[in-house]
Amino acid sequence: MDVVEAAIDAAIAGATLGEIAAALRRKSGARPRIAQLKTTRWAEPFENLRRKVARYATVHKRPACIFMANIGAPRYFRARAAFAREFFEAGGFIVLDNDGFPDMGAAIGAARDSSAQTMVICSADDAYPLIVPRLVQAVRSNDPEPVILLSSEPNDRARSFRAAGVDALIYPGADCLALNEWLLSRILSLGSSSGPSR
Repeated sequence: MDVVEAAIDAAIAGATLGEIAAALRRKSGARPRIAQLKTTRWAEPFENLRRKVARYATVHKRPACIFMANIGAPRYFRARAAFAREFFEAGGFIVLDNDGFPDMGAAIGAARDSSAQTMVICSADDAYPLIVPRLVQAVRSNDPEPVILLSSEPNDRARSFRAAGVDALIYPGADCLALNEWLLSRILSLGSSSGPSR
């Protein structure tokens, strides 16, 4: 009778798992080897990222800031702005939120005054075709380096905004950790033109 059959017979006879294991060890003479699992906490990668963002602020004497370009009535941007704020606060970034701007000019002026390295555009889907290309062009004409993000699902229209100069999209389901890490790397080395992998 081989070891497996003996274990089955012992189990049918009512032996406990400990008794079966002890009997198998005696019979085979070998102790089983169990590889120890490496334990990690789910929050650990975000904690590491937040430490890197804090180190950036210490080394560069300025925090890693994200300016919220909330345009239009609050009902058009409120949900997207709240999502974006929480998305980047999870990575340790300082989010400069506001109650919204009536037009692009006011948003651009406030963004320049903020000295933030990143801007997130939030408004209504219907307003994006009018707002996004002009806003990106206005920001880039003043300073080509800030990272410009758009709070939008990755649909066909949003892809055209990428062609207009939006660096990345944020939306429910996006990889929060990967995008936050990519953003920090962009802030650390402004001038890189490649966006995050999607």
